Amino acid sequence: MKRIILLLVLVPFVFSSVSKGQSNSPVALVKKIVKDVTFKKTSDSDWDFAKTGTPLMDGGLVKTGSKSLALVLFTEGSLLRVRENSILNIYGSKEGNKVSRNTVITKGTLGFDVQKQGDDEFKFTTPTAVASIRGTDGLIFCDSTVTRVFLENGELYIESTTDPTKNGRIVGGEKITQNQDGTFTTTPLTDEERNIITQAKTQTTKKVIIKTAHGDVEIEYYTSDQQ
Repeated sequence: MKRIILLLVLVPFVFSSVSKGQSNSPVALVKKIVKDVTFKKTSDSDWDFAKTGTPLMDGGLVKTGSKSLALVLFTEGSLLRVRENSILNIYGSKEGNKVSRNTVITKGTLGFDVQKQGDDEFKFTTPTAVASIRGTDGLIFCDSTVTRVFLENGELYIESTTDPTKNGRIVGGEKITQNQDGTFTTTPLTDEERNIITQAKTQTTKKVIIKTAHGDVEIEYYTSDQQ
């Protein structure tokens, strides 16, 4: 029986040609994809299907569909887990010896494991807040009105995009939630929230086989249902 495989798997990739300061060098790459993952080279480009190893230049976008997942690896080793129904924009620039990285999350949920940055800068920007981090991991949830962050390790500073006086700081084991008025509330992570972080790292997937006239089609999809 002929079988058509549509399974997207992790393959090795080395940033052998990437060096800081080269405008034509990738900021990051798509390390793994599950099911429906698309990308744009720039904001003006058309959406195209992403593949394992797809380079992401400054200004590139990644979008995941239902039950889909993308792992995005930055050149300095930081890893993002782009969960289903999420859109993010990748930016990277260099001024002198300082490298600035900014991930703009339009909507959705993003797991992050950011390496210690030294003098470099790593930020996450949502429609309502900007978070600065230096070596930490956790989860960010956002939509057009509010932002939440579960922080497992490290330290994170966050402020409102419209009023920098509305801000907050958390360390590992804490959660910060932006209120409708732009202010922030900090609370300890519950056992359930810690479990959500752990489950988000497992990247659990399932496979189904669809029989067609031309053979069997095998599809892998993401099974996480955390909110």
